Amino acid sequence: MKRRRFHLELLLGAKVIDREGKFAGHIEEVRAERLDGETVVKDYLLGRGALAQRLSITGLSTQAISLLGGRNNVVTHRVPWDKMDLSDPRRPRLTCRAEEMEAVG
Repeated sequence: MKRRRFHLELLLGAKVIDREGKFAGHIEEVRAERLDGETVVKDYLLGRGALAQRLSITGLSTQAISLLGGRNNVVTHRVPWDKMDLSDPRRPRLTCRAEEMEAVG
């Protein structure tokens, strides 16, 4: 595994495209864990559902959408760390097709 260091907060909101150049979503959450004294990225969450989760308004936004008569089809996609190409952190890319991402939530 190649080690890289950069400021994760700079990735938040970044537009992500897949390996075919198709829009895949925006990075809204980065999940990491501590291993042997180091913080290691586990996965990335893309989509509006991930944004609501990061802002801790998931339940509130769901209720507001329902009250206003809208449909709650907010989708979150999980991208494992090894499926995200950050060789240029300003232009993150998936190493797979957008359709291959796992929908969560």
